[in-house]
Amino acid sequence: MNLHTRYARPLTAMAAAVLSAFGPAPALADDAEIVELVTPVSEFSVGGGYVFEDNQRFGQFTGLRDKGLYGLLDFNLVKRYNDTGTWIRFFGRNVGFDDRELRLDVERQGDWRAFLNYSQTPNFIPYTVNTRLANVGGATQAINGSPGFASYDLETKRDTWTLGLGKNLPAGFDFQVRYQNQKKEGSRFWGQGTFGTVNFLTDPIDYDTDQLEATLGYTGESLQLLGGYYGTSFKNSNPSLTVQGGIAGMSPMALPPGNDSWQVYLGGG
Repeated sequence: MNLHTRYARPLTAMAAAVLSAFGPAPALADDAEIVELVTPVSEFSVGGGYVFEDNQRFGQFTGLRDKGLYGLLDFNLVKRYNDTGTWIRFFGRNVGFDDRELRLDVERQGDWRAFLNYSQTPNFIPYTVNTRLANVGGATQAINGSPGFASYDLETKRDTWTLGLGKNLPAGFDFQVRYQNQKKEGSRFWGQGTFGTVNFLTDPIDYDTDQLEATLGYTGESLQLLGGYYGTSFKNSNPSLTVQGGIAGMSPMALPPGNDSWQVYLGGG
């Protein structure tokens, strides 16, 4: 990528510049640190970038694969309510790209906190496939099932949502819970073969993964305890691949099976 331009502006008073005109250097450092801790600082960055040539490998994990103009957008917006000690943060990274991330945090200092995070992770396979395979990316595929050759660019994308909550309780206790869902879809290279025959196939990916963790902790003068639950659940909407016209005895072909796991734990010191 070339000729990219960003314009960033901090959305806050230039307290450090003002402080630099008064007082001795040690006092300046202390005052600037205090201002940084209690003064919300927001940033917003916007611009544009241009890719001059198609390049499948250059944008494998970002989506910057095709020649053209792309928007650049990042931000970190912060707001603090002094009367309640509540902070609100809204963060965005690579918003114009396929590997974007967004996060919202809300926190009341010393009391409770919550966040919601979204991220997308792409993987654009850096090869173009020319094949007569029918129903590319499907759960049933036919070797040489298409009347003519066709070109395909395979890819997968994973969308991840994470929700977290935390609360400080009386008598030294605190509670936290975190839930995450990942949805991965797309297709990638696969195949079947023997010593004499190799057939090109695609792996039809349709995964759904859930994770849940909850903890209850205690912190005292001479005792610390942490107990919790952690569980996962993986589901594959395509548990097998049916191959028509392939190697005899090698259809259907097993794909990753669904599974569940959980754990209860308690530790202390």
